[in-house]
This record gives sequence, C-alpha cells and structure tokens, in this order.
Amino acid sequence: MGQIISVVSGKGGVGKTTLSVALACHLTAMGHPTLLVDTDWGMCSAGYLLESGRNAVYTLQDVLSQRVSFFEAIVQEKGCPDFLATANAPVVSQELVLFTELLKRAAEDYDYIVLDRPAGLDVSLEQALGKVLPLVVCTPDPMSMRGAHAMVEALTSAQCPQGRLVVNRFVPSLVQKKMAANLEALCDEVGIGLVGIIPLDDRAATDALQGKGHLTAPYQKAIARIARRLTGESVPLPNLKKLLKS
Repeated sequence: MGQIISVVSGKGGVGKTTLSVALACHLTAMGHPTLLVDTDWGMCSAGYLLESGRNAVYTLQDVLSQRVSFFEAIVQEKGCPDFLATANAPVVSQELVLFTELLKRAAEDYDYIVLDRPAGLDVSLEQALGKVLPLVVCTPDPMSMRGAHAMVEALTSAQCPQGRLVVNRFVPSLVQKKMAANLEALCDEVGIGLVGIIPLDDRAATDALQGKGHLTAPYQKAIARIARRLTGESVPLPNLKKLLKS
C-alpha cells in the first residue's frame, strides 16, 4: 500500500502547489511510481506547473460522475508523475466516499500519491482517508504561522495524523534582523515536527510564470531533500545556527 501525502495549509499563497508538483516530480525521478492529484477545486494550478498536466482531457469531476474510470482520466507521460486534474467544483459529501475509495485503490498501484489541497481548514478528505501524511506548509510570518497552527488543530480534532511542517520562503537574514520567526519558535508555535526548509528563491517565481520546474534550482534541491526524508533516507536538516550565520 502506497503512502498518500496531503499538502495542506490554513492560509493561501504559501506555495502548496509548487511543493506538491516538485515533490511528485522528485519522487518519480527517484524511481517511485507517483500520482499527483489536483484537489484545489476548479483552479488547476498543478496542471499548469506540471507540463504534462496540460494534456489532461478528463478531470476528477468526470470520474466522480462516472463518465470515465479513474485510470482513464489519469495523464501519463514518461519521466513525469501521473496526474489527475481537479474537479470543476468542490467534491460534495456524497462524492467523498467514492473519491476516498478510489484513492485507496490507487494507493495499491503507486508508491506515493500527492494531493495538492486547497487552502483552508476543511480536512474532511484527510479524515475520510485516515492513513494520510499531511505536510503543513507555512511561511515564517505571523499570519501563516497562525494558519498552520489552526490546520494542525483541525487535523487533531478530526483524529488525523498531525503531519510534518514545511517552512517555505525562508530568509536567514530576516530572522537575524528579527523581521521573521526563528525556526525553533515557528515549530513551537505550529506544534509539529519539521521535515524541510525551502529557501526564498527567485527561480520559484520565474518557474511559476513559465509553467516549468528547473530541478537544479535551490528551492528544488530543498524539495528533493524533503522527498528523500519522506522515503526514509537519513537526510539531516540544516544546522540552524550555521544557517543563520550564512
């Protein structure tokens, strides 16, 4: 049975889609059969960042309406993660059971399924799945930290795993100037363990504009390290004291 990874945040604009797409690409490059599912209803941002995703003919809505099968709707391209495009509208309660069952069945064929989730505190899908690993994404600012903490509380209330924290757009110099949260304080505030730090990188914005992902960019290398940790490799986190001196 494969691992389902849900990329979540309480607040929008923290880089969930960029992380979801890059993580799926790195897991695929490591040799793991991986499925990326865009569940950010109606937006299809993941389908834009993942070039092969632009070839999607069917969406999750077609699957839930039973016009096509789950696997007929999946876009497959060599060297890329498999991809299922988002539904045109939020999955309603009567569709949630079917969607959950489809994901659980798909997990028998994939090592990893990465879900790009919409911002907000709706954890109904995570609750229905049960065995899911949430990656809670935040940036080192007070509003994002509050959103991440609220997400952890929502997951806990729904009896879901609390997950792991990914800090995005980290700038050591801003921490030194006390203009951004210290990582240790941030982890204490959010309340879960850290799995990765992604530096602020202009290439991420450029890649988003171009709809491409350059796997050698600094932010991509950081996501590659997260992927390796998630697969069980012993990849140490950066030394925070050294990081703040850099």
